[in-house]
Amino acid sequence: MADPRVVPALAVDQPDRWAAVGRWFLGLGAVVFLAAIPVKLSFQNVGFISMIVGAVLVRARLWRHPGFVIACGFAAWQALSAVVSPYPDPIHRWGMAYNWLAFYLCATAFADSRWPRWGLKLMAVTCVLVLVLALIQFTVGLDRGAKPWRVSADGERFDYPVGLHHWNLTLGFQVVLAGLLLWYAGARCGLSRWWRLSGLLAALATAALAQCRSAFVGLAAGVVTASASRGWRRLLIVSVGLVLIAGLGLLTMVLANPEKVERMRRLEDGRRYIWPVSLGIVNDHPAFGVGGARAFKPVYKERFATAYPDQTPEFANGAPHAHNSFISIAAEHGLPALLLYLAWIGAILLFLWRRRDASPEAWSLGVAAVAFAFAAGMFENYAGDSEAAYALHAALGLAVAIALRRSADVARPALVAATPEPTTDEYHGDDDE
Repeated sequence: MADPRVVPALAVDQPDRWAAVGRWFLGLGAVVFLAAIPVKLSFQNVGFISMIVGAVLVRARLWRHPGFVIACGFAAWQALSAVVSPYPDPIHRWGMAYNWLAFYLCATAFADSRWPRWGLKLMAVTCVLVLVLALIQFTVGLDRGAKPWRVSADGERFDYPVGLHHWNLTLGFQVVLAGLLLWYAGARCGLSRWWRLSGLLAALATAALAQCRSAFVGLAAGVVTASASRGWRRLLIVSVGLVLIAGLGLLTMVLANPEKVERMRRLEDGRRYIWPVSLGIVNDHPAFGVGGARAFKPVYKERFATAYPDQTPEFANGAPHAHNSFISIAAEHGLPALLLYLAWIGAILLFLWRRRDASPEAWSLGVAAVAFAFAAGMFENYAGDSEAAYALHAALGLAVAIALRRSADVARPALVAATPEPTTDEYHGDDDE
């Protein structure tokens, strides 16, 4: 079990049986939460709810992990932006206002080394199973309406698979981040190289089938950043490998979808118009944004018609978001919300950076996950997608848990060395008697 002296979020005195039950809810929920990253949001929510129940039963002091006050401020600002919004019912989903709790729950649960080991092994298995489903969707036929497997002989063959998700871009993000988790945290959590490689290769193959360009951009950023944190020699070797992989990926895209490559070459991507219009919305509503994603669509539609009257919009009813994590947060909830979000991530990275000497693997995992999510988020609103946000928060929570355990392992020998040896001499009173 986790040592309360190692995990500041756990209370030291927990004599009642409900605390023991809570630890199981917390741990098993974290296992489900981690293993469900490549699969589906509903399974992630099951793990999330289980962790909340466990945290209540063990009376976890979640606020003792880094950045808690900032995260609360981020949630409060979103609520305030919805209250002051001039648009009715502006928020479509409230996920971004509460899914940051997953970081604190995972950081507490994964302090017990059993749970991340089981969770990562199950995640490797789910990566392989998702690859099998993606291959079936790709070869037999994809039908998004044929739930739950979305497979139909009457569907579109050789279309981008989506797994159990709604979109191929979500699938690509989830599986690639799962692969990064397996690679950077697997060894520290007791997984063999076979487990790590099988899950990683399955994740990369699934992302390649899904043709998720943003995920591969994020992968390159994450790997390069993590390598840079471990020395320039490793960075050089990894950079050469990534150049070769990028060339292979571009060749695959040219062969599989030459029309899309040609549109990219002619700068006909929809973001060419989405980003300027969204930045205009930020300029009009800098403090509180428009209040949420539901309000963003009609505002976007109106502003697009004004800015590009002769251009046919890609989204007839308005874009669902800004197709950029940072612009989306600012447009929906204002620039202060974006600054609070970045400050929260910064507080977690600062915590890991201060422990980088004792736990370099935790630091590498943290910077790899953040660089991946931020780079991929330059092209999609992954920060506003609960599935993607859950995955990032799980990675950061695991990194913090590893850092806490490793720091305790390093400090314990020094504590033992500083403890005086017990004496066997007996006290017989004063010698002067």
